[in-house]
Amino acid sequence: MKNNIILKHSTKYIKTILIGLIFLIISPLLTMLIPILKMKIIDEYIAIKDYKAIINTILIIVSLHTVSHIFEWIHNKIFYTTNCKIVRDVRGDIFYHIFFSKLSDTKEYEVGDLITRTEDDIKNMSVFLIDVIVNALRNIIVTIISLAMLVYISWRISLVIFSFVIIYFLFTNFFKKKIHELSKIYIKTLSDSRNTLISLMNRIVSIKINSYEKYSYKIYDKSIVDKRDSNIKLGVMRNTGKITINYLLYLMPFIVLLMGSLMTVDKLFTIGSIIAYLDYLTKMITSLEELNELNFNFAAAKISSERINEVINLKTFSEKDELSTEINMRDISVSFNDNIILNDIEFKIKDCDKVSIIGKSGSGKSTLVDVITGNQTADNGDINFGQLKYYNGAYIPPEPYIFQGDLEDNIVLDSDFNAKKYHKVLDICLIDPHEAPYNGSLNNLSYGEKQRVELARALYKGKRTLIIDEGISNIDLNDLNLIIDNLLNLENLTLIYISHNQEIARKFPLQAKLKDKKLVFEK
Repeated sequence: MKNNIILKHSTKYIKTILIGLIFLIISPLLTMLIPILKMKIIDEYIAIKDYKAIINTILIIVSLHTVSHIFEWIHNKIFYTTNCKIVRDVRGDIFYHIFFSKLSDTKEYEVGDLITRTEDDIKNMSVFLIDVIVNALRNIIVTIISLAMLVYISWRISLVIFSFVIIYFLFTNFFKKKIHELSKIYIKTLSDSRNTLISLMNRIVSIKINSYEKYSYKIYDKSIVDKRDSNIKLGVMRNTGKITINYLLYLMPFIVLLMGSLMTVDKLFTIGSIIAYLDYLTKMITSLEELNELNFNFAAAKISSERINEVINLKTFSEKDELSTEINMRDISVSFNDNIILNDIEFKIKDCDKVSIIGKSGSGKSTLVDVITGNQTADNGDINFGQLKYYNGAYIPPEPYIFQGDLEDNIVLDSDFNAKKYHKVLDICLIDPHEAPYNGSLNNLSYGEKQRVELARALYKGKRTLIIDEGISNIDLNDLNLIIDNLLNLENLTLIYISHNQEIARKFPLQAKLKDKKLVFEK
C-alpha cells in the first residue's frame, strides 16, 4: 500500500477521518460487555429475584445499544461523504495523468482500457478506503476480544473453536489466491470488451451503410462471451469460497451448543454461560465473515491497484514548458509488417517556417504527422524539437471536435478571455459570432464550420507551432484560400500543412512531397 492512490488522497481529509474513526472504533466496543451482562441476569439476578438489578442491567444494555447505533450512524455519514470526495479526487488524478502525459506514453493504452482503469478499477480499490481499512482493524480487535472472552468463559470449548479458526485461515488463503488469478483474467476481458464496443460505436455509420452489422455483432458478442465466462469463473470461485467458509463458521455455534449443554447437565456450565458464549461467538463469526469478504475483495483490488499505478506513474508535463518552434528529423524510418511506410526521412523546419506537404493516399503523410506528434514511434532515426524531446505545439486532425457550450466556450476553453485576441482568431478563420450558425448552439454546424472552430481554438491557445493534417479541408474553397493567406501572414507561427490540394500547397514558401517513401522538398 506504499504507493496507494486512495490513501494518498485520503490525507486531505485527515481531520474528518479521525473524527469518523473515533466513532467507528467505539461503536462496537460499547456492546462487548452486553453478553456478560446477559449472563449475570440469567445466572444471578433471576435466581435471587433481584428485580432492581434486572431492570438496571437491562437499561444499561439498551443504553449501550442505543449509543452504539447513534455512533454507527454518525461514522457512516462521515465516511460516505468523505469517500465520495476521495473517489472524485482519485478519478481526477487518473484523468490528469492520462491527459497531461506524453502522447507516446499513453498510446499503448486503448480507450476502453483507460475507461476501465478510471471506473471499474477504482470500484475494486474501494477496499483501501479508510473506513474499510479501519473496519477491518475493528473486526480484528473484536475477534481478538471475543476469543479472549470465549476462553474466559470456557477454555475447554475454546480449544475446539481455535481449531476451527485455524482451518478458517487456511481456507481463506487458498480461495484468495484463486480469486487473485481469476480477477486478473476478468479485468482484462472487461477492458477488451469495452475496447471492442468503443471501436465499433465509433464506426457505426460505416458499419450500417456497408451492411457490416452481422459481422460486427459477432465480434462484439465474442468479447462479451469471454467477459461473461471469466466473470462466471470468478463469481463461482468467490461463492464457493464464501459458502465453504460460512459453513465452517456456522458449524461452531452447534458445537458450542452441544458441548455447553452436556457440560450444563454435568453442572460444569450454566445456561447464562451458554448464551454469553454464543453471543461472543456470534460477534467473532460476524467479524470473520467481513474479514473474509474483505480478503476476497483485496485479491481483486491488488490487480486494480497495479493497473492504476501504471497510469499514475506516467510522467506529466506542464503547459508552461517551453513551446517547440523547431522540428528536426534525421534518418526516420517506419514500417508495418515489413511494409516500409517512411524511409530515411530528413526533415528540418526552423522557427516561423511555413511548409506544405502533399502526397497520394497511403504515401505516409499521416504516419509522418504521427511520428512528429508522438503518436507513432519510428523504427529508427532521431527527432527533436529545439530544446525539447517531444512535440509541444498545436495539432488539427481531420476530424474536428466540438465541446459542449457556445462559440466562446469552445475557443477560449479554460484560458483567460482576451477580447482582442478572441476577435483576431475569429477574423483569421472567417467566423462571424453574431450570425448563424455560430451565434447559438453549435450542434448544427457543418463539418467545415466545425473545422473553423477547431482552427480558431488552436490559434487562441497561443502555441507557436501548428500542424494541420487535412484539418480544414472541408471548408469552402474560396474561404479556405483566404484562411490560408491569413495563416501565412502570421509572422510568429511555424506552420505545417498536410493536404491533397496542390493548389493550396503551392501558396506555401516551402513545399514538400511524399513520394516513394521519401520526403522531397521542391526547389
